[in-house]
Amino acid sequence: MSDRGQARGNRPVRVLIVTNMYPSPAHPSDGVFVARQVEALESIPGVETEVVYLDTIRRTSAYMTGRSAVRRATRQFAPDVIHIHYGLTQLAIPRSSVPSVVTFHGSDLAIAWQRRVSLALLASRCAAVVVSEEMRRALPSDVPTVVVSSSVDVQAIRTALAEKTRRPLADGGVTRIAFGSSPSRPEKDFALFSATVERLRVHHGIAVEVVVVEGVAPERVPSILCDVDVLLLTSLREGSPTITKEALCCGTRVVSTDVGDMREQCAALSGCRVAETRSADELAQLVLAAISEEPPVPELSLERYDPLRAARRLLELYRSVAGDHR
Repeated sequence: MSDRGQARGNRPVRVLIVTNMYPSPAHPSDGVFVARQVEALESIPGVETEVVYLDTIRRTSAYMTGRSAVRRATRQFAPDVIHIHYGLTQLAIPRSSVPSVVTFHGSDLAIAWQRRVSLALLASRCAAVVVSEEMRRALPSDVPTVVVSSSVDVQAIRTALAEKTRRPLADGGVTRIAFGSSPSRPEKDFALFSATVERLRVHHGIAVEVVVVEGVAPERVPSILCDVDVLLLTSLREGSPTITKEALCCGTRVVSTDVGDMREQCAALSGCRVAETRSADELAQLVLAAISEEPPVPELSLERYDPLRAARRLLELYRSVAGDHR
């Protein structure tokens, strides 16, 4: 190998992250899974990252106005690969010789108009990343695609587990059921959640305390999940929900509608159920079945959703697509 080739091979892999989801003072929980992924990548020797955050929460025009920031970062940081998070974020990527990959997170493939735009832009990418096996089927078969599930904050979860004080679920006790998002988000279907709780109270005589996980700092979420009996997910659509992974890693039972990769997440885990229908009656029955079993073993999911595991998989992809660019 030439001296120049050795120099290229020895220098760090530089990854420019362009995302419309990232924690900010106004929205500390937004895109926390992307931030965890970036932190895990940076913990690997020989990897450098730079993040360009497009605040599309405040201005959807940031998809287009962000192009100058991406162009500037590409020039100054000289990345080996650009990793784009969310299908529509591809709108902010100017033409470049730098190879790029895009991670699809859910709505960008589930919402029809977003899917059309996202897939039209996909032709400019070297590869795609999806967060669940189910999402892979939404992409053209000739697109190189890898599955890299979103991860959890392992350290915060282990701390919460060490401090866990929740009493064992006992007959006649209050069952604490968590709703893992804002009730104001229509795609989370709080109405179905409430109807399920009502069935448990009225038809099954279960005393239920509802815990809404909203407006909570991400590092505090595991402590809340460790102290509830069930996380009930009633979403209309999901990609690979992080809140359910956090619950499983906390040893908390999960009952869910059949969305995203929930069947994969819950497979073979005690105290976990996925509904066949969007019926409050069925969900109530599944909650009853779940609380009659032991909760899931945390270690089974902690290993699976460790961010370092995902980061190593991404590094393999980066090296593959970068090729001669380095």
